[in-house]
Amino acid sequence: MYGLKDIQMQDATFNLEDMSMNYTGFLPKLKILGNYRLNGRVLLLPIVGRGNCTIILTNLTAVVHFPLEKIQKKGEIYIRITASKELKIPNLGRLYMHLENLFDGNKELGDTLNTVLNENWNSIWDDVRSGWEIFFAETVARIYNRFFAKVPLREMVDNLDPKFLA
Repeated sequence: MYGLKDIQMQDATFNLEDMSMNYTGFLPKLKILGNYRLNGRVLLLPIVGRGNCTIILTNLTAVVHFPLEKIQKKGEIYIRITASKELKIPNLGRLYMHLENLFDGNKELGDTLNTVLNENWNSIWDDVRSGWEIFFAETVARIYNRFFAKVPLREMVDNLDPKFLA
């Protein structure tokens, strides 16, 4: 994934009273390079293939709610995001997709299907949104938890009330 560093945070709260982290984030562009495997239908069209893919999401707004929990490790209090994380994407400017090697490398069919996918991106997004929200919630939580595992709570927050270190 490329572009996460450009996130613009809005309405961010890190609340130790109710142990949650909440924010709205805006990403001008998120580019995902990966592999795909498909054998099914998209927009009633058969789609078969496996190979590299490029997915670009533009002007994405994400609303994040991550419940936190405290853990004790090496005599210090750390935090981590719990399993009940939530990330919603209420706004997406555009979705671009390019799937390589569709229909066993048939370039003409592959190019045609890529064109159809991109012309109908909005309908496709409606179908896959919930899966992508889960994927992004898991991915972003994993990134935060790597940081949280390395930095004790007392080093993260200035003038931390001692009651949070119990």
